[in-house]
Amino acid sequence: ALRCLAAIPALYSPTATTTTTPSSVVPIAQQLYAAIVPRLSAHDLDPEIKDVSLLATASLLSHWHVHLAPCDRDTLLQLVLDKIGNETTRAAALRALHTVVSTQNEQQHSPKISLDSILVEGCLQVSGLLKQQSRATRLGALELLEALVGESWCTFGRRTVLEGVC
Repeated sequence: ALRCLAAIPALYSPTATTTTTPSSVVPIAQQLYAAIVPRLSAHDLDPEIKDVSLLATASLLSHWHVHLAPCDRDTLLQLVLDKIGNETTRAAALRALHTVVSTQNEQQHSPKISLDSILVEGCLQVSGLLKQQSRATRLGALELLEALVGESWCTFGRRTVLEGVC
């Protein structure tokens, strides 16, 4: 069921040729948020459910972040950041956050999501993963940091983020 929820935002997102009215998307986005948060915040779920809930979160934030309340958006971002700290969900959380950032970089018709609530803490946490033994973890962390810093996601500039990481 979560995989189906993850596909909904991509199917109904506006493209260059079509548009979706915001009034029709807001209630759906709120229902998706309500369905995803309990599974994302639970600690005793099956790893596959955690991974798919992170996939659904990435889809929701990538495509419909403008239709979520800022506090809901920040809650989802903080939950994803918390999952980066957990070894069993780390890879899926890195992929989810990378999906959000890379999708935002590709979408020219949509405003970028504000990552200010997790940017500095996230960069510090992800940069710490560069010291891990796992090559996959180091590579995922490096790709995410490159996407974050390379696109100047913060309002206070790349230099502040780089100083915090280094």
